[in-house]
Amino acid sequence: MSELSIPQNWVLTTLGSILSVSSGKGLPQSKMVEGNIPVYGGNGVTGQHNTHSIEQVTIVIGREGFYCGSVHLTPSKSWVTDNAFITKYSDSNIDQMFLYWLLKSTDLRKNDSSTAQPVISGKKLYPTDVLLPPLAEQEEIARRLDDLLSQVDSIKTRLDKVPGTLKTFRQSVLAAAVSGQLTESWRKENTPIKINETNNTYSLSEEFDYYEIPDTWSFTPIGNIAAFQQGMQIAKSSRHEADGPNRLPILRIGNYSSQFTKDVDYIDVDSSSLIAEKDDIILTRTGESRGGVLTGYRGVFHNNTFRINFNESAILREYLIISLKNEQTQNFIKEVSGRSAQPDLTHKKFGPCPISLPSLEEQAEIVRRVEELFAYADKVEAQVKVAQERVNKLTQSILAKAFRGELTEAWRATNPELITGPNSAAALLARIQAEREAAQPKKKPRKKKA
Repeated sequence: MSELSIPQNWVLTTLGSILSVSSGKGLPQSKMVEGNIPVYGGNGVTGQHNTHSIEQVTIVIGREGFYCGSVHLTPSKSWVTDNAFITKYSDSNIDQMFLYWLLKSTDLRKNDSSTAQPVISGKKLYPTDVLLPPLAEQEEIARRLDDLLSQVDSIKTRLDKVPGTLKTFRQSVLAAAVSGQLTESWRKENTPIKINETNNTYSLSEEFDYYEIPDTWSFTPIGNIAAFQQGMQIAKSSRHEADGPNRLPILRIGNYSSQFTKDVDYIDVDSSSLIAEKDDIILTRTGESRGGVLTGYRGVFHNNTFRINFNESAILREYLIISLKNEQTQNFIKEVSGRSAQPDLTHKKFGPCPISLPSLEEQAEIVRRVEELFAYADKVEAQVKVAQERVNKLTQSILAKAFRGELTEAWRATNPELITGPNSAAALLARIQAEREAAQPKKKPRKKKA
């Protein structure tokens, strides 16, 4: 900190020269569900209580653990537990919001040497170097931060809503795809041929939420255009943590989200192994993830999934995936598999699931248009992620500029009378010191022995 350029009429000092901290009051967990007064710990609000321990807006600092050094601003009435520090300072010489943002931007764990459990104390906190501006400039910095960071928060809020909007967009695209709306103009210029079912093993389910489809389409039970192959039981004792000769990964549901980059189990394969190729479609059948469509990896598929071996003369692979991911299909799967503690999608229950079936030619056009729209959504999503990363860095960048004096450089030039002489930071620091000395209890003179 001492190597930084100190703005004119600022001073380099320590946190201990401008504030002190004291521990909050302990409160049993059972008491944190009573009343409507917020209870603050190291990680912010941790519960509600029926009374308060402080009666004014207060800056609190997390004392230990994962949230050690985190900074929060309480409402006027709250309870602060002993997992947090309560800050005390001269409110006539230190602007509260300036101090709040200063603490937020300062590494309060800089002097923490603990290894297992992070913990800070006043002794570790007080030596931390900070730059202190005059009071008028503190107020100006707080005002500008409030304005700038409010704008950042507004941008962040809008960006955070985009993934949800894109999810809705993708579902709308799938709904338009399987109902024929996506290719309405295509059908006016083409004469699609209706596909006949290859067998009549299943009848259409009455539990499906049907939607309108074109006259040239038909609803077909998926079991009449596909067969289902159950995955195999894989004993834990036969699993390996590392790849090797004649081994393949076990296609576990959780590995798809990480693209099989971590926590992958392998198994030795032989003629009895059920191996799924990259283009195969695997459907999850148990738990909360039932109905999940898995594809893109070669490996041995587990008993909690089954492979869909579809009739390629009736349905295209990509169109089948679109149909399986459609909201009505997913709702049907959730319903017929049961909502007990252990839901299970059986072949018998899944077979009657209706699939809206256009001609192969129209299926190909639907797939092309869906891929085009999804590529657009993926591009937007990637741009949003980049923007979110920039916005997250922007807050720290603004705070850094504020506490280097860069935000108020022009303001200082036009307001010299507010930052010099008795209004300087040096004079302010002297007043704080005088207040502290005056508040110290006076020692009683010792009586002389007769």
